[in-house]
Amino acid sequence: MGLASGTITIRSSETSDDTNMLPMESIDLVPLFYRHVEQYSTEFEGNLTANDREILHAQLVADSQNDFFAPDADDHLYGLPQEYTPFGTFVLGDVFHIGDQSVIFEIHGHPELLIKYQTNCEEIDSYPYSLHPLILDYWYMRESFMLGLSPEPLFLSPPSLFERLYGVENDRKYIFKMDATDALGCTINAGVVRYMIMRRSPGVSLHLFRYRYPNLILPMDIAANITSGVIRGLQRLHTEARIVHGDIHNGNILVERNPENEQYKILFIDFGRAFRDNESFTNDRVNEIGQWDHFLCSPWQMDGRAWGRRDDIYKAVQSFAIVTNPTEYCAREEYAMQLRGVEGSIGMKLNRFMFRMASAVKNKKVQLTSSYDPLWAATRSNPAKRNDLTMKLAYIQDLVTNSLADINSPISYGELIAGFEEIVHILTL
Repeated sequence: MGLASGTITIRSSETSDDTNMLPMESIDLVPLFYRHVEQYSTEFEGNLTANDREILHAQLVADSQNDFFAPDADDHLYGLPQEYTPFGTFVLGDVFHIGDQSVIFEIHGHPELLIKYQTNCEEIDSYPYSLHPLILDYWYMRESFMLGLSPEPLFLSPPSLFERLYGVENDRKYIFKMDATDALGCTINAGVVRYMIMRRSPGVSLHLFRYRYPNLILPMDIAANITSGVIRGLQRLHTEARIVHGDIHNGNILVERNPENEQYKILFIDFGRAFRDNESFTNDRVNEIGQWDHFLCSPWQMDGRAWGRRDDIYKAVQSFAIVTNPTEYCAREEYAMQLRGVEGSIGMKLNRFMFRMASAVKNKKVQLTSSYDPLWAATRSNPAKRNDLTMKLAYIQDLVTNSLADINSPISYGELIAGFEEIVHILTL
């Protein structure tokens, strides 16, 4: 057995009209078992959108052509976990990211690549008519990459049964954060694991980008510059590809600074909740109120409404508010929501000035009492600008709340971009 090395040659997604089949450099390992063949009922497919059915069928064809490359158990090479892929045997390196049902590794000898493993445990437990999130991630990211808005996804593996992989003694590959109860449920529900190989962006997530600044607080002019780029990217994603990302937050926004012109390149990752925008969604409630109650959700998601472009835009502006405040912004938001309940929290998200932190929290267990005011901090050298800044931020908030009460309302991308550019102008002149 040998570690694949040298340059990987892959037909670019920009010129290839095939689906998932990639050239194989060498075969130096015989896997212990083939892929798990998933069975989809007529009822399951009938509950998918036409676009997602098309994606599913394309992926099933690709799976059948890539039988050998399903995720394997925690085999080792030189004491390190490895994976057999179309590009040869990859030896996994340092952990890049760990989530409840996903883990991303670097790859020895290929610093330009990442490999992401993910289960569908949450989807089959809570949303029985949802595709595996890596299927959505791979196919929608391909389209986003073609617009220059995402890193390039290179390969999506066939599935292997979760129960055959997870819990292997001394497992160092499937190190998801899920607890034992969730893992048992995933086993009972015949959950599966897939992996995706993707190119690594030179940028970092907006969540990590804030670590470059004192107290992890971005100067408001820099945050506004970045957010105008995020809105531009979402405008193209929404209008040119008709894709709603579905999970915009600081961890899924990549930022790459150009030192020559002080501008920022923005990319999007993790399309596991993405879907096609048909521009004719219902305003009726489609989920139970409070089914989605995370503090990062938009007010309409919490209210049980269908997801759409407006949620991406609201959460992009919310990301700006988060990075221009101390890290306790999110904790205070969460506590405020707990005190108000779901309906009160929806009203809070629509009406409270979102660019300052919620009320301080002080009790026996929690002390969240920072008096930081981002508007004061941004204008402390010129207080006369504070009123203009406050009015501009209030106008932006209105554009992403009251103006989008109808899910199919046109989004004022241009006004939002101009608004954030004006904030840069106010603060730098």
